[in-house]
Amino acid sequence: LLSPGIKVNFTPHVIPSVRGILTTAHVFAKEGAEITLQDREAVARIYRDFYKDAPFVRLADGVPRLSAVRGSNFCDISFEPEKGSDRIVVVSAIDNLVKGASGQAIQNMNLMAGLDQRTGLWFPGMAP
Repeated sequence: LLSPGIKVNFTPHVIPSVRGILTTAHVFAKEGAEITLQDREAVARIYRDFYKDAPFVRLADGVPRLSAVRGSNFCDISFEPEKGSDRIVVVSAIDNLVKGASGQAIQNMNLMAGLDQRTGLWFPGMAP
């Protein structure tokens, strides 16, 4: 759906929360992809295929919640095509203290060391 030069705008939300980042991205599809963009299941298949080897990325039903990713290395993503448009609105949620910093460093170290990328990161979330 995307090609070089495609415009993407994003908005990180500042909300009263203990931790986490909720982001809304406005993605504009390449010319000719508008019909595919309107097929929600086709877009979901594209996302699932793209992230099939990314164990920490989850496609969420509805708007992702910070409480669902708190204390974890997960990134929850959802999307909604704008009807009759070339735009899709994508919302993501991460815990900025894990996925945004320390968890990302551990995941990268695991990959560099030839370990399973989930090593040390596959556990239930902690609070706060």
